[in-house]
Amino acid sequence: MNNKALTVLGIAIIGLLVAIFVTLRKPSVSLPGGITPLIQGGTEVEVTTTPIETVLNNSTINMPSANTEYPFIIPKSTVGLIMQCRDGTVFRYSFFQGRVGSSTPSNPYYTVQANGCLPLDNLNLKQEMIMYVACGSVGKILEAILWCKA
Repeated sequence: MNNKALTVLGIAIIGLLVAIFVTLRKPSVSLPGGITPLIQGGTEVEVTTTPIETVLNNSTINMPSANTEYPFIIPKSTVGLIMQCRDGTVFRYSFFQGRVGSSTPSNPYYTVQANGCLPLDNLNLKQEMIMYVACGSVGKILEAILWCKA
């Protein structure tokens, strides 16, 4: 199997695991205080416990220039997402503006390694959230699948 097929298979498996997890969740818990500040400068996030009817939304983020920061708005109805670079290139993301848009990014930022994907689950956003993304190569496209409340 080639890398693209493995990535697609990985996304399908993660989606299946997310669906199983959503179905089998336990009673409500709050996220530890140390996690919240990493999300959009402290946007309130909580773990949901009731299965929610969701719809899938596909989105792409075009990144024509290298080491340039691009915003990606995550709607407040989003309960989960998976993101990857279309050709498997490494990319960076942060929930703080001005962190990933240079060849020497600054903390806090995170790196999704080659042929990797970023899964975020159990989101229950009280407002939309902005994720800032960048790549060290020109002409890249990020693909995102978002699970949003129906």
